[in-house]
Amino acid sequence: MENFFINFDEFVRLSYLILEKIKGDGARYDSILCPLKGGFYLSDFLSRRLEIPVNYLQISSYRGNEKCEYFIRCIPEIDHETALICDDIYDTGGTIRRIGEIFPLVKFDAACLVTKERDVPVFYGTYVDRDTWVDFFWEKM
Repeated sequence: MENFFINFDEFVRLSYLILEKIKGDGARYDSILCPLKGGFYLSDFLSRRLEIPVNYLQISSYRGNEKCEYFIRCIPEIDHETALICDDIYDTGGTIRRIGEIFPLVKFDAACLVTKERDVPVFYGTYVDRDTWVDFFWEKM
């Protein structure tokens, strides 16, 4: 398995790329939904620039480097119509689908720093091959 490291400078570059895609799309959101912990930095970055609030959801399908069942806690109450899910990686889309199941009345778009699928309806910064493990600067601090 290959490793791909995203340092702080690359994070900023990818985040601005995603921001421009969102602005170019013209979509408007009532809030950002941040799956902790992977979505924290992108959610904060976009929230400040789009001037929209963040709701936090604790959801994970990994323990360390191992895939596992979803662990879900701290589910926010969302009473509006549109939200932008911000996460670190779009792998199979499972996390985004699971969030859609938790909030069936909310219309979601998604933004991810990295995707492992090319043709997905997600604002993303960069693509990596499926067999690549991605590490981010916040995991190395």
